[in-house]
Amino acid sequence: MTYLELSSSQKNGTLDAFGMYMYGIVLRENGHNAAARDILVKYVDASTYLELQKNNEGLQKYTKLQDVFPFSEYILGQIASGLYNSREYDQAESLYLDMIRYDSYRVDGMDIFFQTYCM
Repeated sequence: MTYLELSSSQKNGTLDAFGMYMYGIVLRENGHNAAARDILVKYVDASTYLELQKNNEGLQKYTKLQDVFPFSEYILGQIASGLYNSREYDQAESLYLDMIRYDSYRVDGMDIFFQTYCM
């Protein structure tokens, strides 16, 4: 894909996680370092909030990241984990079940679901 195609796809929200990574590399190579860094900073902020058990803030950040990476199972798993930690069990269960439907062999992040809902 060309820079213009990546840019257009990013604006339309049709890039997957790898496409966003490639777009970030292209931005950096074209001297747009600040724009390329924005994606990484958003991820680090979201992860830090969940690690500190600031679930509402982390969920807000991951929800915004989901707009950028709509097909990311990792982000979906982080949102499910944040919902579980916030005691929003029904919403968390729904997301975990979605994750199983998307990838029935998924292991990453499923420990919370299986320990809680399958016992």
